[in-house]
Amino acid sequence: MAFLKLQDIGKIYMSADNASVGIRKVNLSFEKGEFVAVTGKSGSGKTTLLNVIGGLDSFEEGELYIEGRSTSHYAKADWDEYVSKYISFIFQDYNILESFTVLENIEFALTSIKDLKERKQRALDIAKKVGLEGRLKTKGVKLSGGEKQRTVIARAIAKDSPIILADEPTGNLDSANAKSIMALLKEISEDKLVIVVTHNYEDIKEYATRHIRIFDGGVESDEVFQKAESVEYYKESDDKYEKEKQYVFKKRLKRENYSKKERLSDFRDKIVLGWKRFSTRPKQNILISLILFIALSGIILAISMVSNMKFYTSVMRVNALEGRVMVAASTSSGYTYEDADELCKKYGAEYYIMHDTYLDIQAQYVKPNQDVNFPSSITMELTVGKKVNKGRLPSRPDEVALKVPYNLANDYSLGETIILLDEIPGVRGSNQGMEYTVVGIDLYVDNRQPVGIYLTPEGYDYYTRLIRLGLPNLSGYVYNIEGREQDTSSSDDWFLSGYKIPYRDEYVSLRIDYDLEGKVAQTNARIRDWQGICVTGGRQTWFTFEDLEYNADLKPVVSKLFSRSSIVISLNPELFNELTTQSSQQVSLMFENDKQADKAIEKMTKDGYSVLKAADINAMSDLTIQQKFINFISTTLISIVFSVTISLVVVVTLMKLMTIGKKDISVFRTMGISDSVVKSSTYVQLMIALIPAIILSVAFILFLYMAPFGVVISFIGWSGVIMIMLGMLTILLILAASYNRLIYRNKIKKGLRRVNK
Repeated sequence: MAFLKLQDIGKIYMSADNASVGIRKVNLSFEKGEFVAVTGKSGSGKTTLLNVIGGLDSFEEGELYIEGRSTSHYAKADWDEYVSKYISFIFQDYNILESFTVLENIEFALTSIKDLKERKQRALDIAKKVGLEGRLKTKGVKLSGGEKQRTVIARAIAKDSPIILADEPTGNLDSANAKSIMALLKEISEDKLVIVVTHNYEDIKEYATRHIRIFDGGVESDEVFQKAESVEYYKESDDKYEKEKQYVFKKRLKRENYSKKERLSDFRDKIVLGWKRFSTRPKQNILISLILFIALSGIILAISMVSNMKFYTSVMRVNALEGRVMVAASTSSGYTYEDADELCKKYGAEYYIMHDTYLDIQAQYVKPNQDVNFPSSITMELTVGKKVNKGRLPSRPDEVALKVPYNLANDYSLGETIILLDEIPGVRGSNQGMEYTVVGIDLYVDNRQPVGIYLTPEGYDYYTRLIRLGLPNLSGYVYNIEGREQDTSSSDDWFLSGYKIPYRDEYVSLRIDYDLEGKVAQTNARIRDWQGICVTGGRQTWFTFEDLEYNADLKPVVSKLFSRSSIVISLNPELFNELTTQSSQQVSLMFENDKQADKAIEKMTKDGYSVLKAADINAMSDLTIQQKFINFISTTLISIVFSVTISLVVVVTLMKLMTIGKKDISVFRTMGISDSVVKSSTYVQLMIALIPAIILSVAFILFLYMAPFGVVISFIGWSGVIMIMLGMLTILLILAASYNRLIYRNKIKKGLRRVNK
């Protein structure tokens, strides 16, 4: 049986209105070594004949045999295998990969050669053979018509298929180039079957070994000038053939076993082809990257804004520090520092925090030149276990480090002063604050939270005792003392320690001077008629002017709140400790981790203490099921709907963009590049397009959160950003798979231009 045989082949084209005959009752046999010229008028069916032989068109009647094997049972995958193994195409419109260089056009047809050095050398040899050695790095789009046709012929030679089909290969060439192309085709036909469709038989006459005329879909004549040697191939009855036929029919084709080096070569081909598909169509792929960037940024920002919605904000939350156990006092006297220290030692805590409730609320702060009526919020944390990326952690009670979002980075600097206020500005008696020097700054990307402040345990203790337990108003009064008379006749009089105080005249600011040694107090007051100062608070503290050292340089920490100038009392820390309340109704014991905390809670509960882990309190005070459902509807569901909508728009848009390059996919399939390489290159192309989109999205998000002017949106955290990007990656993988299915669902012919003349 002949190498290629067509027996009673018929092809019918169906349309909505009618059916037309392409070819009918064609009976032809071909052997290797033949150079066949096929001629006929336009519409006679010669190109249809070529398409049927090349597997680009199906046939409705008859049988096509290749090496004695029938093909009527072939499925689409089998025809793809047939094209890959047997057919090389040379088209009138070239179908060259115009964005690839000459060398790349040839090299990619040699992917069956796994050794890269051997592959490149083979490509160079072929390029030289067709006279293109001087145009190796020239892209296809810049080649002349003759050079393009030579490149396609070189590609056909590189593929080394036994059948070369040429459809009007000289139609766009001048006579000189046409003659050169024909001579080249004649040369390679020595061990191959070359079939050339042409309108002008004179151009091919001197090279043809056979001339077939097609008329009205049938073979009008078949002249053989030089008979090719016939070879016997498998017969239908051969057992071996029957087994192979079953393999094809059931799509159980054997997989080739590649060596490690060959697998690496295959992997490289996938990456290189994917990169070439990305880089050679810059407009298309830049647009893909831009769409992905807009989608990523849009989803991140939308979820950020949705997550910023607050519902049921009255639900109390505490600072759930790792290993924090909150211990309530059983008596009104509370825990002293000695009591807390004993608890720490008894139950193995690392340290304790007195007056710990201020860890769970936001304090108020200003800068020295800032109007105290417009303070900013700040969260307090201790320095234990903290780090900073600028400066250092505080080592003195009057030093702090700040935890600042990047968008406020320019608002703070090392060495400046901030003032923690005692109470809400504007309330009578609230004329105080405590000064701190900024020695460290910890920048972070998250503008959902206010600025945080790291205090030393001692600095935190001084502040909380002053404003909560010791002297909550941080103020005092100067009194003119007339004597020890007890006169209650006037409702305006105020009695203290047996002294009649008929009026109050001046506010007093209190401050701690950490550099004063011994139990020392200083004041800036020199009032002739006034004899003493009474500071009111958790306890009543009396100073006479004789008890105070005079220091004219003392100034109030906050001077803008009241128009009257304030008298200042500066206390040494030791004296301050004696004058302020020494107990706390609640203390937090800090353990190494939550596991250690749970063990301690079990022991303390048995010992009769009222204890709770901070993290458990948050769980207990969580939203009700109804509230959780409402929050889910208002946040998560909105985010999901928005994300899915954006994703669908992205998939539809990108699918349309991707189809711009579908012709290249069809060309790849005709070049013999394995389906695995072509399909994988689609994934690589989209993954490469995703990289700049991710970089731009991260840069955009960082710009929004780090910009000096700040942005009123919440940061969803890097974990959230990564999850969204992984979601986009998943969408792209699904998109690539869908695109591959769409392309490979169609025959090669559909993606090529002008093959259906």
